[in-house]
Amino acid sequence: MRSSALPHRCRSMKSGLANHVVENSGSREDTHRQVLRLHTRLEDSMDFLLVRVIAIAATTSLGGILLYATKILMS
Repeated sequence: MRSSALPHRCRSMKSGLANHVVENSGSREDTHRQVLRLHTRLEDSMDFLLVRVIAIAATTSLGGILLYATKILMS
C-alpha cells in the first residue's frame, strides 16, 4: 500500500516508529540522494556492527564446513 493512501494519522504514527525516513514525494533524484546519504550514514554507524559480525562469522563457518565436507568426500 502506498503511504499516500494512508490517513495522515497513520503516516505520522508510522514515521514516529521509524529510525530513518526517506521522503519520496519529491523528484526521483531527491529520493535517490536521500537514500545514498542514509546508506552512507548507516555504513559509517556502529548500529549494524553486530549484524555484520554475525554475517561474516556465519559465512566463514559455512565455508569451512563445506571445505571440510569436500575434503572428506574426495578422500
